[in-house]
Amino acid sequence: NSADGELQSSDRPRLSPTRNAYTLADLNASYDLDWARLVSETANVRKRMSEYTDASRVLPGDLPILAVTQSGGSNTWSQELRLVSTGGPNADWQWVAGLFYSQQKIDDLLEIPIGNSALPLGSFLPIINALLPGLGNSLISSNGEVEGLLTHPQVTIKEQALFGDITRRFWHSVELTLGGRLYKTGSDGTNSYGGVIIDLTRGPTQQIDQADIRSLGFNPHASLLWHVTPDVLGYLATAKGFRVGGVQAGVAALPTDNVPTEFHSDSIWNYESGIRTQWFQKTLHFDVAAFYERWKNPQYDQPDSTGLSTYLTNVGGVKALGGSVALQWLLPIKGLVLN
Repeated sequence: NSADGELQSSDRPRLSPTRNAYTLADLNASYDLDWARLVSETANVRKRMSEYTDASRVLPGDLPILAVTQSGGSNTWSQELRLVSTGGPNADWQWVAGLFYSQQKIDDLLEIPIGNSALPLGSFLPIINALLPGLGNSLISSNGEVEGLLTHPQVTIKEQALFGDITRRFWHSVELTLGGRLYKTGSDGTNSYGGVIIDLTRGPTQQIDQADIRSLGFNPHASLLWHVTPDVLGYLATAKGFRVGGVQAGVAALPTDNVPTEFHSDSIWNYESGIRTQWFQKTLHFDVAAFYERWKNPQYDQPDSTGLSTYLTNVGGVKALGGSVALQWLLPIKGLVLN
């Protein structure tokens, strides 16, 4: 969309296409034991993307010589084994316990090319090299564009976890659930970056950041449900979540920005309470909820001092307080629903 918020733009002299590919393969198997059901889930998720964004509007006269391109993707394998109680949803005791493992490989390339086939700025590189020997020898693309800036993160993320929860039903109407997830994660890899801007500010040597982030933690969760009537449910819930850290995926144009070579895990606590109701033979649903969240060390995409690039960093924290109201009505007219 354009700078004024319209879902169209008239100041991009070149097309800005985006292509995304997503594939998911999943294999589930289960075996009924006398006392529980053993479930195995194996999954593979592949994501590929290619994006070309014409950025010429930031230059005077909208000259078609500046763009931002991004390509790459990820490949994720996961395996989960869990045991599930067989007592059914109305049993006094229900429980789940299991093991989880995943591995994700990420390979992304972000570039800011300068020039185009009609204006091959790469032809000026011999002059630049004559003035500054060795600068830009490998910065010309196949169509004569100059590599203004590039980052190439290659990262592997692994996670192992032991999880479980148990639910106890009291008086046929109250359910108390306690559980958690003990996890161990590792994120390691490199980020290679360069281009004319980096060469001018840091010298024509290959720049590589490397990091190996390890974390061990426990994410608990708890909930209390009260079935006031078969059509009215009240609940209280709390849970903790996190995101893994890793090698720095961005870069700053100037070394004075002191960009960290890595970013760390963040965590969030969520507290929620609400009421869910249904009326008129379940044709009308009305829900009300309130929540409070505390987000510690959130990962933030920080612009550098020049505004030409961004990098990942952790900031202090975020607090969120809010609520929601939802109404869904299955109208007497067949096929018509009001939300």
